[in-house]
Amino acid sequence: MLEKYLYKEWNKIEYTTRVLSIKNICNKLSLIYGKPSETFVDFVKQYFVENKDAIFVNGNQIIDKKTLINKNINSLQELYNILLNEYFVMDIDIKFLSLDIIKPKKAETDIVKYLPFPEELFNNFYKATNILNDIKDNDNEKANVIFNYLSKQKMPANIYDIYLNLTGALIDITIRDLFNILNNCRNFVHYKEYWTVKGIKRTFSEQIQLNQWLHTRLLKTPSYELVNTYIDNVFDDKMEISIDKVIDDVEILGIEISKKRIEDLLIERNYTEVFPGCWLIHEELDSLGRFSLKKQWELTCSSLLKSIKNKRNIDIFYRRILKGETLGSIGDSLDITRERVRQIEKKIRKKMTHRSYSKYIRPFYNWFIDKLKLEKIIDLSTIGITEEEYRLFDLIINNYFENKNVCRIMDGIVIFKPEYERIITELNKITIDSKIISLEEIPFASGFSKHIDNYIRVLQEYIGMTKIDENKYFYTGKKPTNEEEIYIIIYKSGRPLHYSEVEVAAEKFKLPLSTEPGRNTLATMQRDNLLRRVAPGTYGLKEWGIPKHIYITDLIYKVLEEAGRPLYYEELFSEVKRRRFDKIKERSVQYYLATHEEVAYIYTKQYILTEWVDEPERLAKYGVDITKIQNDTLLYNNKVILDVIKLNEIYITKYKLSEACKKSSSLRISRHVNFNFDRRIVVIDRNEKLHFQSYSSDTITGINRWTCIPDIDEVFYMEFINEKVARFLSVSGLNEYKPIEENLLLEAEEFWTRSMEELLENEEKDEEIIDEILSKESLLAFGLEKGYVYYETIEKLVDLGYNPRELLYELNDRGIIVNY
Repeated sequence: MLEKYLYKEWNKIEYTTRVLSIKNICNKLSLIYGKPSETFVDFVKQYFVENKDAIFVNGNQIIDKKTLINKNINSLQELYNILLNEYFVMDIDIKFLSLDIIKPKKAETDIVKYLPFPEELFNNFYKATNILNDIKDNDNEKANVIFNYLSKQKMPANIYDIYLNLTGALIDITIRDLFNILNNCRNFVHYKEYWTVKGIKRTFSEQIQLNQWLHTRLLKTPSYELVNTYIDNVFDDKMEISIDKVIDDVEILGIEISKKRIEDLLIERNYTEVFPGCWLIHEELDSLGRFSLKKQWELTCSSLLKSIKNKRNIDIFYRRILKGETLGSIGDSLDITRERVRQIEKKIRKKMTHRSYSKYIRPFYNWFIDKLKLEKIIDLSTIGITEEEYRLFDLIINNYFENKNVCRIMDGIVIFKPEYERIITELNKITIDSKIISLEEIPFASGFSKHIDNYIRVLQEYIGMTKIDENKYFYTGKKPTNEEEIYIIIYKSGRPLHYSEVEVAAEKFKLPLSTEPGRNTLATMQRDNLLRRVAPGTYGLKEWGIPKHIYITDLIYKVLEEAGRPLYYEELFSEVKRRRFDKIKERSVQYYLATHEEVAYIYTKQYILTEWVDEPERLAKYGVDITKIQNDTLLYNNKVILDVIKLNEIYITKYKLSEACKKSSSLRISRHVNFNFDRRIVVIDRNEKLHFQSYSSDTITGINRWTCIPDIDEVFYMEFINEKVARFLSVSGLNEYKPIEENLLLEAEEFWTRSMEELLENEEKDEEIIDEILSKESLLAFGLEKGYVYYETIEKLVDLGYNPRELLYELNDRGIIVNY
């Protein structure tokens, strides 16, 4: 762990003129590990003593030897001055300095080789790089550095020289930016194109001529030769070369040279591309050229196999390590035990990880792992790995280096396993409430936008998310079921769909649909708990909050009741239409208004509830004169609900049966009965017989099936015990009231449960059949066969022009139950 930390610290100063302090490092380690700093001193010093590139300039400070190699130091005094002026080392101890970097002057008779462009070109280049990297977003700090730089110069500097020597390492600064900084600060003054600092007296004519000469020579130097010289001056044969850095640096000089040309130059100099963009010299080999995973693997295998003398062990390397064959099968074929195979494998793996046997492939491996940890997802085709090399890539990463955090999940897409697991975990959290999510909701790693296409491929093709539109996806963690496919189709449609529309919508939106059209689609929609039935054969999404299907006759009553005032036809029709998700015809609404027993049309050309006749103050509030309402006595006499009494947790309602109620075989439940009824209620009649009766919009239907039906104008009571059970009470029964016996209540509730199960089963079977009922004759035929019909079928026939009152009366006369 300490070596890794020291390696990172060394990387910070490598190839720079920065200085590393032993004391500072030990203080940091003391904070990290909670031990005195003195305990680390010997270890840290020994680590850097063993580093051949590290030079101690005194007992505490270290610099990188490589930065001194090309400075042509001829004496100890020159070395001392360089350390003082360029490295800013104040406490130099001569006894620590390495003398092998001092090059004695050659005799006059020796042939001196001059470089084709001056060394001064890259003077302070590394120092500028590290300083300006820290201040790249602050113009004031940039100005301070330029000021310090010009103060140390013996002559004014051409803006291009400033750019080259000092600011050229700053990626995001241009000549124009530099010019603006110099112009905007009063501390700088210029003489034509040369800049200096105010208040410093100099004679600089000779230096101006020298700068002009340097500039002229630079422009005349061929780009190919300039790059060659740059490599000689900046790198030695043991250093890695980043081709992007070379391109950036030569572009600072205003020189354009293609990447391919630089690569060709590096190949000529015996460099090999060890991973994309990085070149290195293998001393014992000729250049392998541009990056090739296959070539590097072949070299690695060749080097390793040369060190394995035993043919049996080579066989184990291929079969166990590269192919993953079991210990048992290898042991049986080689006549050795499983444990011996395991021991040999362990020995080979230890050798594989040794630096000398993995030196050809390890640079790529280390670079790729670092890149994957940073970017989280990589397309292998973008880093020079061909489709034919994908399996080789898996073998190297997963088998050779045994890295289980690298997953090639599809084609050339590789993802960091902890990142993949994190995304899956977050997706499962996000989709607890809704299976539809947007890309913005998915917490990708930072910088994901650069790789969004790869992420989308993984989401759709591997994880199994279904794309609904440009930014919306459906996710459950597995391939969508038939029910989920239909859910997606309805979601994409944006409205409830009839089962016959599903196939057309799937084709329109190019969405998958595995269910056969017709009966199978309907059956799938019926059992889908993500959907809600909103009309015959028509389903919407539960999450849309669509209310349960409500019939037109009940909806008319509800609209008037909620409005609490007289409504004109246009108002009433508009609201009824808005609340129904299927298409209803205006003619149907008109039929129901004309035949509705509890709605009256009055002289103001408005509609009211008949029960409001008993509330003249309500009508007067809206300008209605009760005396002008025709048949007001009749309306009053038709009042059915007389009173509601709450007794503990039950409700007792007083009724007076009207002729209309008896004809329609229905009874309205007062809004003061505060129970959340389901679609059915069990009614216990006068003789304690149980009846499973329809309930919809505060109305019970089928009272004519009771064994003892009240007469018209007879007063009676209904005891609503809970959401499932109600009991008939005569006047005398109320006067001698006794709570319902527990056995009878339990029997009624069990009867409700069995009957509901049977009802649901019948509805599933009947739904496709009732879709084909298009006439009164077919309705009656269905009713006579089954003993019941569905009110939604009556609504459909009303849309076709039938009178709803006539249909209901005819069904009632034939003893056919209407199920709501």
